[in-house]
Amino acid sequence: MKGLTEVIGHADRAEPLRDYCTGLMMPVTRKSVEPLAAVTARARVSAKHQSLLHFVGQAPWFLGRGSPGLMSSACR
Repeated sequence: MKGLTEVIGHADRAEPLRDYCTGLMMPVTRKSVEPLAAVTARARVSAKHQSLLHFVGQAPWFLGRGSPGLMSSACR
Protein backbone atom coordinates (compact mmCIF):
# COMPACT_ATOMS: atom_id res chain seq x y z
CA MET A 1 0.00 0.00 0.00
CA LYS A 2 2.88 2.36 0.77
CA GLY A 3 4.11 2.25 -2.84
CA LEU A 4 0.72 3.20 -4.18
CA THR A 5 0.32 5.98 -1.62
CA GLU A 6 3.62 7.43 -2.83
CA VAL A 7 2.44 7.28 -6.45
CA ILE A 8 -0.77 9.24 -5.81
CA GLY A 9 1.35 11.97 -4.30
CA HIS A 10 -0.64 13.47 -1.44
CA ALA A 11 -0.87 12.28 2.15
CA ASP A 12 -4.52 13.38 2.33
CA ARG A 13 -5.38 10.71 -0.27
CA ALA A 14 -3.91 7.85 1.79
CA GLU A 15 -7.04 7.27 3.88
CA PRO A 16 -9.47 7.22 0.92
CA LEU A 17 -7.06 4.92 -0.94
CA ARG A 18 -6.90 2.54 2.02
CA ASP A 19 -10.69 2.59 2.41
CA TYR A 20 -11.24 2.07 -1.32
CA CYS A 21 -8.89 -0.93 -1.44
CA THR A 22 -10.37 -2.35 1.77
CA GLY A 23 -13.88 -1.99 0.37
CA LEU A 24 -12.89 -3.76 -2.85
CA MET A 25 -11.72 -6.74 -0.80
CA MET A 26 -14.88 -6.92 1.33
CA PRO A 27 -17.61 -9.41 0.50
CA VAL A 28 -20.11 -6.91 -0.89
CA THR A 29 -22.24 -7.56 -3.96
CA ARG A 30 -21.72 -4.16 -5.59
CA LYS A 31 -18.26 -2.63 -5.76
CA SER A 32 -19.48 0.92 -6.34
CA VAL A 33 -18.60 3.79 -4.02
CA GLU A 34 -21.74 3.77 -1.87
CA PRO A 35 -21.50 0.10 -0.73
CA LEU A 36 -17.75 0.51 -0.19
CA ALA A 37 -18.45 3.51 2.05
CA ALA A 38 -21.02 1.51 3.99
CA VAL A 39 -18.58 -1.29 4.81
CA THR A 40 -15.60 0.94 5.61
CA ALA A 41 -17.32 3.62 7.71
CA ARG A 42 -20.61 2.39 9.14
CA ALA A 43 -20.99 5.35 11.50
CA ARG A 44 -20.42 7.99 8.82
CA VAL A 45 -21.46 6.49 5.50
CA SER A 46 -22.50 9.79 3.90
CA ALA A 47 -19.19 11.52 4.61
CA LYS A 48 -17.17 8.48 3.51
CA HIS A 49 -19.29 8.21 0.36
CA GLN A 50 -18.41 11.81 -0.55
CA SER A 51 -14.75 11.23 0.26
CA LEU A 52 -14.56 8.15 -1.95
CA LEU A 53 -16.44 9.87 -4.77
CA HIS A 54 -13.90 12.66 -4.72
CA PHE A 55 -10.99 10.22 -4.54
CA VAL A 56 -12.20 8.09 -7.45
CA GLY A 57 -13.71 10.70 -9.72
CA GLN A 58 -12.36 14.16 -9.07
CA ALA A 59 -8.94 14.02 -7.44
CA PRO A 60 -6.26 15.10 -9.94
CA TRP A 61 -3.97 12.12 -9.78
CA PHE A 62 -2.32 10.16 -12.54
CA LEU A 63 -0.85 6.72 -12.07
CA GLY A 64 1.24 6.76 -15.23
CA ARG A 65 3.04 3.96 -17.01
CA GLY A 66 3.68 0.71 -15.19
CA SER A 67 1.02 1.41 -12.61
CA PRO A 68 -1.43 -1.42 -13.39
CA GLY A 69 0.93 -3.89 -11.73
CA LEU A 70 1.39 -1.56 -8.78
CA MET A 71 -2.36 -1.03 -8.47
CA SER A 72 -3.17 -4.75 -8.54
CA SER A 73 -0.48 -5.63 -6.00
CA ALA A 74 -1.26 -2.70 -3.69
CA CYS A 75 -4.91 -3.65 -3.23
CA ARG A 76 -4.10 -7.15 -1.97
